[in-house]
Amino acid sequence: MHYYIIAGETSGDLYGSNVIKSIKNIDLSSKFTALGGEHIEYAGGDVVRRLDKLAFMGFSEVVKNIFTIVRNFHFVKQSIKEANPDAIILIDYPAFNLKIAKYAKQLNIPVFWLVPPKVWAWNPNRIFKLKQYVDTLFVIFPFELDLFVKEEIKSFYFGNPLIDILNNQINKPFSKPLGKAIIALLPGSRKQEIVRMLPIMLSTSLNFPEYRFIIMCAINISRSFYEPFVQQYKLVDLVYDKGILNSVTAAIVTSGTATLELAVSLMTA
Repeated sequence: MHYYIIAGETSGDLYGSNVIKSIKNIDLSSKFTALGGEHIEYAGGDVVRRLDKLAFMGFSEVVKNIFTIVRNFHFVKQSIKEANPDAIILIDYPAFNLKIAKYAKQLNIPVFWLVPPKVWAWNPNRIFKLKQYVDTLFVIFPFELDLFVKEEIKSFYFGNPLIDILNNQINKPFSKPLGKAIIALLPGSRKQEIVRMLPIMLSTSLNFPEYRFIIMCAINISRSFYEPFVQQYKLVDLVYDKGILNSVTAAIVTSGTATLELAVSLMTA
């Protein structure tokens, strides 16, 4: 079987890698073409477009990058047509993936959606598009199952995959002792939000010299991107190892997946 996976954000890339591993446990001959990042690539997916060309945050960023988004959409349509997969697996990333689901239906390719649009929170009209274009949904909240089944959309509940993923990552001990009590800065996984949030977060470190500050870096973003932000701060470390979250005294967090990451770390500490 040949699967085409579309994960437009870091959390989706993480979920996608576990989807690949699970399918490979059943079918060693399975093949994966994907939009994603390092997690999917390490799991064995052929990444044809990377996350840094896909994720845009906020209305202004979308407008500024509208031509890139349009080019991405046309690229993916052509890529799907050429790959001719047996199935498409969409992961979150609703605005983009709804368009892809519609296109896939035109090609009669089955569409499966992991972490579908949160129609219960906003834009409920999307539910009609899900009914038209998606074959099966895999939801992360129990109440979502009730909602979609009531709408006669084939759905399965499996819980939030991030819990198991983070437990595996966070329960590993951190290998580099920092000597002082630690305050973690989690500025997000998109470059736009990091540029916006990280300088504000770092400025707080000047008021707490008795603490060591660490920046929890996103795996899809290189160390060189973060380095200019921290040059003037002596007691700040760049960290990719999530094991350190077990040891933090406090944290400043950008709303999103990072919030759940920290909550899980505190629960398991």
